Amino acid sequence: MAVTASSISSSNTLEQLRTQFNNLVSDVTGLEAGSQTFTLITSSNITVAEDGTIVFEGATNDDFETTLTVVDPTADRTITLPNETGTVLTTASSVTATNVTVSANNSTDETIFLTFVDGATGDQGLETDTGLTYNPSTGLLTSEKLLISDGGTIGSASSTSAVTIASTGIVTFVDDILIKDGGTIGNASVADVMTLASTGIVTFKDDLLIKDGGTIGSASSTGAITIASSGIVTLVDDLVIKDGGTIGSASATDAITIASTGIVTFVDDIIIKDAGTIGSASDTDAISISSGGVVNISATTANTGTGDGALTVAGGVGIAADASIGDDLRLISDSAVLSFGADSDTTLTHTDGSGLTINSTNKIMFRDSALSVSSSADGQLDIDADTEVEITATTIDINGAVEISGTTTQTGVSTSAAKDVFNAGLSVKNGSSSAGFIEFFEDSDNGTNKVTLIGPASSGDVTLTLPTTTDTLAVAGDITALAIALG
Repeated sequence: MAVTASSISSSNTLEQLRTQFNNLVSDVTGLEAGSQTFTLITSSNITVAEDGTIVFEGATNDDFETTLTVVDPTADRTITLPNETGTVLTTASSVTATNVTVSANNSTDETIFLTFVDGATGDQGLETDTGLTYNPSTGLLTSEKLLISDGGTIGSASSTSAVTIASTGIVTFVDDILIKDGGTIGNASVADVMTLASTGIVTFKDDLLIKDGGTIGSASSTGAITIASSGIVTLVDDLVIKDGGTIGSASATDAITIASTGIVTFVDDIIIKDAGTIGSASDTDAISISSGGVVNISATTANTGTGDGALTVAGGVGIAADASIGDDLRLISDSAVLSFGADSDTTLTHTDGSGLTINSTNKIMFRDSALSVSSSADGQLDIDADTEVEITATTIDINGAVEISGTTTQTGVSTSAAKDVFNAGLSVKNGSSSAGFIEFFEDSDNGTNKVTLIGPASSGDVTLTLPTTTDTLAVAGDITALAIALG
C-alpha cells in the first residue's frame, strides 16, 4: 500500500496540513472500500470483511491475479503456514515433496482409502480406489486382490520370507499356519470348506482330492502317503492312531477300533481284493485268498507240537468239508478221542501206555459190514467174515482153547506139542489116489523108525475093533507063527 499522507511538523503551514489530511482521507477511504493496493503490510492482525478477498498481482502487472477467499466458516478456523520454504499445495497441485509428515489417527474407528502414484519416476498423479481400504483403529487392511512378483515373499520384521509364492502358485510357509479355534478355511462359494476345532480335529465339508500318484508327507518324509490313480494308498511307514481310536466311514464311524493293547475290532466283515494277500514286512504274502475264496498259507515251518508250525490255533478248529493231511497227523493229548459221525456215535479213544479203544459194540469194518472186528460182549473179540478169514504168518501162536464149529481144512503139517483129543472120531485121508495112514514113531531115544497104519483098498468099510485088555497087537505073520508053534 502506498500511503500518500505524510507527517506534519510545527513549521509546516496550514495549507500543508490540509493537503496531508486530504491524502489521509483518500487512503482510508480506499482501504475501507477494499480497493486499496498495498505494497507492504506490517500488522499483527488483518481482518477482511464478509465476502472479502485478498488479490495478489503477480510479477507482471497484467490482467491475471491470484484471489484468496474462504468458504463461509461455521466456527472459528485457523490455518497455520509451515515453518519452511516451499510451495503451498492445492487440490489441483502437482508438486514433488521431499518430506511429508503424517499424523497418526489410530484411535478413530473408520475406513480410509490408501493413495498411490500411477508411475515409477517423475511427476506422478495420485490414485486411490475403494477396493483397498485401511482402518487405523483396528489395523485392518482390506483388498479385493493382492499380487506379488513370481517367487515373492510376505513376511514380518523378524521373518521377511514367512510366506513365499512361486510362479506356479505354490505357497510355501516357513512355519506354522494358525487360525482361531473353530475357524474355517474356504472359498467364495463355500466359506467353511475346512473347519479346525479347538481340539485339533479337521473337518472337511466335502471330498479331499490330490493328483493321481500324488503324495502327502512331512518335511522329512515328503512321500509318506502316496495315492495312485487307481485309488491305492501306500504308506511308507507305520499308521498310528490314539488308544481306542476308530477308523470308519460316514455310515459306520467305528468300523475299526484299535485298543491300547493292540487288539483290532471290526464291526463287520473284512474283504480284500481277489487273489489279495495278508502278510508282514518280511513275508508280505503269508496268507493269500483267491477269487474263489481259497486261503493259502505260504509258510513251511515244521510242526512239533501245539505251539509251532505254519498255522497255530489256540482254540478248536471246525472244518465243514474234507481235510487232507500231507504228512503225519498227531493227537498228542493223552486220552485223546477221535470221534466219527454227526452225533459222534463212534469214537476211538487213546489210552495212555495201552493203545486205542473203540467204544461200546461198534465195529471196525472192511469192505462192507460183513467183514468186521468188534466186541459184542465184555471179554469177547468178534472177527466176522462172510466167506473166509485168512491169516498169513510164519508162526501163529494161540494162547488158549480153540473152538472150531465148522469144518477144518489143513494143507500143511500140523505139529502138536501135547496130546490131541478128538471127541467125535478121527478120519484120515490122503487125497483121492492113495490111502490114508497114520505113522507111529518109536521112542526118540531108540531111533527114528516108525510103524505105519494104513487103510488098504477094500470092497467095503472095514471095522477093526481093538481089544478091551492091555496087550500087544499081533500082525498076520506073528499069528501064523504062533499057530505053527501050537500045532
